Amino acid sequence: MQTHKIVDSENSGLPQTGRLALDVKDVVRLTHLSRAKLYQLWSQGLGPPRLKIGKRTLILVSALNAWLASLEVPPSDIRK
Repeated sequence: MQTHKIVDSENSGLPQTGRLALDVKDVVRLTHLSRAKLYQLWSQGLGPPRLKIGKRTLILVSALNAWLASLEVPPSDIRK
């Protein structure tokens, strides 16, 4: 099973800066989820874990990678 690593991937759109956290704008750009969908997921108790620091909402890169990996369907579950 292939896992997706947002910041370490050449296709992520972000340089390999070693960032620990991303803002909502970056997560929207990288995941192709709309901002509204991301906030809808959070209101339902879903989506990547987030941190509120003052007015900013940040998502740890490790948490985003883990959340994306949890969404993957194992090959044995895919019907032909």
